[in-house]
Amino acid sequence: MNNKILLYLAVFCISLDSYFRLRGVVGIGFLLLYLLTIQFNARFDKKFLLPSALMVGGFILYTVLAFLFPNTYLQIPSDREDFICKIFDRFSLILLFLLICWSFSKENYALILRKVALFHIAYLVAQFILFYGLNLKFDILGLFGIEQRTSMDYGDTVVFRPAGLFWEPSNFAAYILALYLPYLIKNKNFRKMDFLLPI
Repeated sequence: MNNKILLYLAVFCISLDSYFRLRGVVGIGFLLLYLLTIQFNARFDKKFLLPSALMVGGFILYTVLAFLFPNTYLQIPSDREDFICKIFDRFSLILLFLLICWSFSKENYALILRKVALFHIAYLVAQFILFYGLNLKFDILGLFGIEQRTSMDYGDTVVFRPAGLFWEPSNFAAYILALYLPYLIKNKNFRKMDFLLPI
């Protein structure tokens, strides 16, 4: 098996919306499996020192404050019940970023993040075409009892807004931009598929 599959699975799990409470745990698991299959080159790129320190510091601060002031930081009951999952969720993002900061000379992480983003975009485009072309609502999440917020009322008209594998379109936009940003910063020449990003 190509060990890159483990990395793609890790990024994909971490990219999912918060309805998947164990996304952080599963994502970290795939990251650790990936580390076991490669030759680790522990050479840290110093230009990432400040953002790494800010991310780790922010994670520690949030966790401490959440424990000290649960009524403020954990107002939603489900957040209190799944707090340990939220910790792993945020830690998985930091761990992924730190792994990117340590140079794996043969891997282009910006391209990996881009490909995961393109998968999400392709699913959303499929939702749009099937609904407005064939009047068919294609919703994988619905099979698991997850109700997306995709309907918007405009007077007597209800408009369907595809959200891909996310709860609502705004979540989709935020996650996809975050996944695409490293590639946009690093590359000046766009490929044809990159013009799907404005969707």
